[in-house]
Amino acid sequence: MRLRQLVQPFLNYQITGAENPDILHIVTDSRQAAPGALFAAIPGHTVDGHAFAAQAVEQGAVALLVERRIEGIRADVPQVIVRDTRHMSALLADRLFDRPSRRLRVVGVTGTNGKTTVTHLVRHLLEVAGRRTGVIGTVGAKYGDVELPLPNTTPEAVEVHRLLRTFVDAGCSHAVMEVSSHALVERRAAGVSFASAAFTNLTQDHLDFHGTMERYAAAKSLLFARLGNAFDESAGNSPHAVINVDDPWAQTMMDATTAPILTYGLEREADIHADDVHLTAAGATLRVRTPVGVLSAQTGLIGRFNVYNALAAIAIALVEGVQLDVIAAGLASYPGVPGRCERIDGGQPLACSSIMRTRLTVSPTYCRACGNLPRDGSSSSSAAAAIAIVRNVPAWLKRRRSLPISPFLQATTRAVKIRFPFWPICGKVCRPRSPPRCANRSTGGRRSAKPSAKQSRGYRRDRRQRSRGLSDCWPRAIALR
Repeated sequence: MRLRQLVQPFLNYQITGAENPDILHIVTDSRQAAPGALFAAIPGHTVDGHAFAAQAVEQGAVALLVERRIEGIRADVPQVIVRDTRHMSALLADRLFDRPSRRLRVVGVTGTNGKTTVTHLVRHLLEVAGRRTGVIGTVGAKYGDVELPLPNTTPEAVEVHRLLRTFVDAGCSHAVMEVSSHALVERRAAGVSFASAAFTNLTQDHLDFHGTMERYAAAKSLLFARLGNAFDESAGNSPHAVINVDDPWAQTMMDATTAPILTYGLEREADIHADDVHLTAAGATLRVRTPVGVLSAQTGLIGRFNVYNALAAIAIALVEGVQLDVIAAGLASYPGVPGRCERIDGGQPLACSSIMRTRLTVSPTYCRACGNLPRDGSSSSSAAAAIAIVRNVPAWLKRRRSLPISPFLQATTRAVKIRFPFWPICGKVCRPRSPPRCANRSTGGRRSAKPSAKQSRGYRRDRRQRSRGLSDCWPRAIALR
């Protein structure tokens, strides 16, 4: 497509020069530029793409998409000047690839946790129903037997549209993608026409980027605001907002959309509600009430949080017109996501799942030594969480307090969620392995002659933890009975 034909539908741009080259593809990385490429210079958090425009031209780029005119570029290379190159590159990619999201049923899944499991489970249910589906997310993109690595949960907008075009060419009818809050704020999903969207949950995370939980929730709600006002009465074509009603931020997502809302949950009354839930080390069985009937399901997914993931996938499948018996068969045959509580069985006397680690942001964080905020003004800390599923534990192991399987995992005699100990401390002064010396006190970082009650309690707690074998870098989780 010629450059001027590509940008013709838009009004807020300027083009330098009179050339009108043929655009074959769009790139945001100057190292990927080739003859026929339009290079989009996107300002990043650490580097500015405008600094690499000359390199892109040397690589063969025939045009530039910029926010300001770049000096020193050859006169025969036109520069398209726009207000926001990231946003415009998404719209141009959608147009260049012939609007692939409108040829697919694209389902977006957002939330702090559960996006990867839900997207892969939805893909599996749709595949069982005979609908070829592609997936985009944290563990990469996949369609059929083809797997492609991705650098982000939601890649750059140009790459998103290129992948959707690939799905269309491969004969897919659906695409399921994880949509992160960063991607929504940075418009990496701009130009994508979502058929439906799902919200899993919202917990404290990414506050270094969003600042507050309110802004974090507002970023997530952008996905539901994009579902539009249109309603298609034909089966399987109307957009829906699938919401976890048990989450405290559910109402924020509901208020952001005009699309029909389908709720799911365990505790509150919901359209998709699970009761009679039985959790074991081998999975879960549940009875699900839906608007179209009752579903008795069995899944190999472990834990209560995966029951929520299964409910979200069931709701999306119903929106896409999948029958209940097909959903039940898909849940029973779902093998799980690679690296997500994947069961490990190598003939050992006990069988446990692979570790699942997630970062938990805690805000505000107070120093355990002095009870005050850190000197550097930071207000967040992180903890790691893991899940160990252990069964068939020999009797001699049950008599032990813990079993050191690895430096960061302790086996337990039953399925249990383990939270690693973490130390919110003042940073450069307070250390878990030394008596508390806090920069917040008047001593200026020197050890106080007489520690306060809070200091003493924190130090004693620290000594107790160290006596149990905890280390600074990879603390060993305490086994629970």
